Amino acid sequence: MVLESPSKASVLSDVFAQLIRFSLSERIVEALTSAQVTYAQYEALRYVQGHPYTSVGDLAHGLRISYPSTTNMISRLTRKGMVKKKGMQADKRIVRLILTPSGEKLVEQVREERGKRIAEIMAAMTDDERSHFLSALDNFITAAGRCGLADPKDLCLSCGPLGLSDCSLHHVGGDYECR
Repeated sequence: MVLESPSKASVLSDVFAQLIRFSLSERIVEALTSAQVTYAQYEALRYVQGHPYTSVGDLAHGLRISYPSTTNMISRLTRKGMVKKKGMQADKRIVRLILTPSGEKLVEQVREERGKRIAEIMAAMTDDERSHFLSALDNFITAAGRCGLADPKDLCLSCGPLGLSDCSLHHVGGDYECR
């Protein structure tokens, strides 16, 4: 039975999301940390890396989780030596988060391994398949923006408050401006 286009798109997007999240993200974090860091904790590390000196509240907002959950997660990551809390000299009640060298190393290792696996998948495709795939992804992201279903600030976790020039959204063909 051939699926109707929207249904097929829905099924394929579910499978693609699972591939990205599980095979190309969660499994890598689990393997590199011997399951000592959860995928949610890795996402927090990645956010802190992209947003140096972020507050716990900003992290909670950025990850869309509760403040108490974020506080517990940061406590665990601090005990694991991945994150440091830094009190501000002007106001000791304000705590900022920074990655330790171990936290930085883990984020980079995951990013590198994920890149290798994606490159392996892309290498298994013909030149034409690769070109069509990349074009289709670009078109899908751009169309989501046109429909109002993809807000740039919800898609980008790499710029942080500094608006770094290597923003992921600069690689999308649409009119995405993160900052």
